[in-house]
Amino acid sequence: MGTSKLNGEPGSKPLDTLSIPPFAGAQQVTGKYQRRTQLQYAFLSMIGILGFWNSQNTRIRVAGLSCLFPGAGFLAVGGITGVIGLVLSVAFIPLSLFAWFGAGGLAFILANWIVPGLISTAIAGQSLWEPAGPIVVAVSFALTVVLVVTGHQRHSKALGLRESRNVLLETEEATWKARTEKLPRDTEKRELSIEDLRMLQHYVQVAHQQMDDWSNYTRIDQFQTAALRYQLYQLQYTLAFVQKFYMPSFHGYIKEGQERLIDKSTTQDVMNYWKWESLWGKFTLDWDPVVRDNIMVTGYILLSMALYQKLNGDDRYDQKGSLNFQITKKAQYQHDAGSVFEALMQNWDQCSYCLFPCEPNWIYTLCNLIGMQGALAYETCRYHRAFEEDFMNPDGSIVTLRSAITGFPVIGLAGVLGDVSGALTCSAAMPNLARRLWLVSRNSHVRKDKDGRYTLENLVGADKIDVGNYKAGIGFAYSLFANCAAEFGETELAQGLLDRLEGDLNHPTIESPTGNGATTTAGLSMLGSTNIFKARTQKFGDWAELINCPPDSVALVAPKLDSVPFPSVMVARCHAEGENGLSFVLRGPNEPKRFTLGFKDLHTDKTYRLLQVEKDNEKEVVDGIKADGEGVAKATVSVGDRTEFKLQLVA
Repeated sequence: MGTSKLNGEPGSKPLDTLSIPPFAGAQQVTGKYQRRTQLQYAFLSMIGILGFWNSQNTRIRVAGLSCLFPGAGFLAVGGITGVIGLVLSVAFIPLSLFAWFGAGGLAFILANWIVPGLISTAIAGQSLWEPAGPIVVAVSFALTVVLVVTGHQRHSKALGLRESRNVLLETEEATWKARTEKLPRDTEKRELSIEDLRMLQHYVQVAHQQMDDWSNYTRIDQFQTAALRYQLYQLQYTLAFVQKFYMPSFHGYIKEGQERLIDKSTTQDVMNYWKWESLWGKFTLDWDPVVRDNIMVTGYILLSMALYQKLNGDDRYDQKGSLNFQITKKAQYQHDAGSVFEALMQNWDQCSYCLFPCEPNWIYTLCNLIGMQGALAYETCRYHRAFEEDFMNPDGSIVTLRSAITGFPVIGLAGVLGDVSGALTCSAAMPNLARRLWLVSRNSHVRKDKDGRYTLENLVGADKIDVGNYKAGIGFAYSLFANCAAEFGETELAQGLLDRLEGDLNHPTIESPTGNGATTTAGLSMLGSTNIFKARTQKFGDWAELINCPPDSVALVAPKLDSVPFPSVMVARCHAEGENGLSFVLRGPNEPKRFTLGFKDLHTDKTYRLLQVEKDNEKEVVDGIKADGEGVAKATVSVGDRTEFKLQLVA
């Protein structure tokens, strides 16, 4: 990749350049779809205009005028009926557009255009209100001119921003490198603080709820960002992150929680939405959620399965039919990690944009970036260039959402959320794009006042709501920005944003409704809460390493701590000591009590001992530990507020 050229010309910059390239936002594929849409509308309008002015039949004339925009025919009908019809038709335009991009409901757009046209045609009398023709044509022409002019203005502004941002990127990267080079390298075995453990406890307890128990989740709709599936996937990613960096040699509740979340994401409560999107968006009775245009499931769940398998050495999701997607009681579809991966490959290969739709007909850039992480091997020149040409603007910002049918984007949907999410999700596969998005976002949105407090500025659209529960507020934007700051080594900024959340933004840490001492963040959704947890516990490059790193061969063969009496006892860290030992820290009651611990993957013909570590002293607390025929053993020990142990091979 390092030697690939942008345009094949001598001296062209390599593909991994930090600068925004000339082809960013070139829209080679998008332009074709936009021109096709424009030609289709022009042809339809011409037919309509000719029909209105050349026909003597009033119904044909009304039908022709209806081609120009929804409800236009009612204007020709005239009278109070025509006025009511026109007002209702126009009023339903934003609602039908929302249903289209919010739930893939192409049927709503078509119905809002066709049904008023049929009704106005049916009720047309012997005479029409003749001024309707020139008025409708003038309005249509004026709207077209406005759209074209504003589009060119946005493009010109973006081109200007590209030049200034490329100059900015050179200095910003140097400053960023100076900040991050001072960070200490991570050589110690990481341990969660008791405060972070209490937050993790909340996620674990939620993950272990029954399959039909949705308490502690946000349950509003299953079509957009507050859908249950996104909460389940983000919870699994959070548990996987903790397992990777804090307890790679602990399975128990952290492993089982991930299994439960993956399996729960295939249940009918989560997946039934696909029946409706297939019906009103694709007009099909084939409700298989994997085979076509559903990266908001396939991309996310593939990443979940890949992380689970890599961290635990468990190939259960490779088994044929291991995933049972339950759309209805009768419509159920069996898949596995392999078939999901193949579906991703086929969809990316067959879609002319390369990126493919989530909702029927709508391509969400960030869903594709999640999918790319789940199938990292697909990070090729084609994907990289297609992403920059058709899903980035000339100024280097992300196109959040684009219609696959028309090629047109939704303008102003999000600002910092789109770019910062892109920085985070690009960090593993396209680090140059990730770094570019981060540096531009930081420069455009972060300000530090005279008192040293960090503030996010220039928030627009969805930046001002919590996308996990649709409540108004900027707390979610702060949580996501803090998470991204931690990934890029900006620890001071991450902590500053967390302080703002705890303080004047009124999102303090409170006791969780799951009980047992667990905590969560007040007033934020599950998605926002997991952002905060990762911002607190994440270090420079962790997310990219989680995606890119190979399986930990030592941790996978070494002994595992497999059970503790959660939540009375929680694991703060657990790491392998070579291939035969284990080091772990448990947090329990203030007054020490005796608890039974479970171990697995021990050598069946060997003997182990358990040592308790206090400062620099080690004392044996259990000896003669022998595994059964399956490598499993138990030991009863005293656990207090913080107790450190080592499991060692004796002979």
